[in-house]
Amino acid sequence: MPPVHGWMTSHTLAGLKWDKNTIERVVRYIKEVDQIFGHNRGSCHRVRKYQDEFQKYGGKICPFPGAELQAAKFLAGACDFHIVDDEDRVWKYLGWTIHFIQDALCPEHIFPFQERLILFLREPHLSFMIYTLLVYGHRDWPKLVQNAPAIEITSPNDLRRKLQEAADWVYELPCSYRRNDGQSIIDPRIGKKLPFRGWDMSDKDIGMVLERTSSLVKGAIGFVFADGRF
Repeated sequence: MPPVHGWMTSHTLAGLKWDKNTIERVVRYIKEVDQIFGHNRGSCHRVRKYQDEFQKYGGKICPFPGAELQAAKFLAGACDFHIVDDEDRVWKYLGWTIHFIQDALCPEHIFPFQERLILFLREPHLSFMIYTLLVYGHRDWPKLVQNAPAIEITSPNDLRRKLQEAADWVYELPCSYRRNDGQSIIDPRIGKKLPFRGWDMSDKDIGMVLERTSSLVKGAIGFVFADGRF
């Protein structure tokens, strides 16, 4: 699991004033998602609409329900276990929910970035991940994530719908990239040329994506603990 998942979760939960031990517990469950529900092997980590878009340009086929449905399913499970006071499974399912919310909205899972193996690196998909890993703590992103206002979630289906809406919003942001079929997609709002790394998106817009992701995570958490029991 990319470390940014854990960092984002820690800052998001810190914004809710959660204690360190609880945060670490949830992050531990977030980390196990890629082992249990691997990409293409047991689940889909893209919103279904954008998985289909990726496949249209030669991306690996993934027949599973999209990340928006995965997140909704695990949110429902977290609520069910909260009702019966199964604390450990609440944290487990909540951690899984958070992971799929984050995966649903990361730009490299929405734009059909090229994933062709070049010099032992997958680019630009991997180069985007490496970039966010290297600069996350040197931008205002942690503060944006921690202070993000919650987006109200009223049901698992509401989370599914709002994840789809948020993914569509990300897709409309300025972004140039080398598509999975090798074609360069240039968005004139951000520049006229494609950088060597194979993608171009502003730090401000990446920060906005992280902020909205955190807002949805906080909303999902608020739905689970709507009865005031924490």
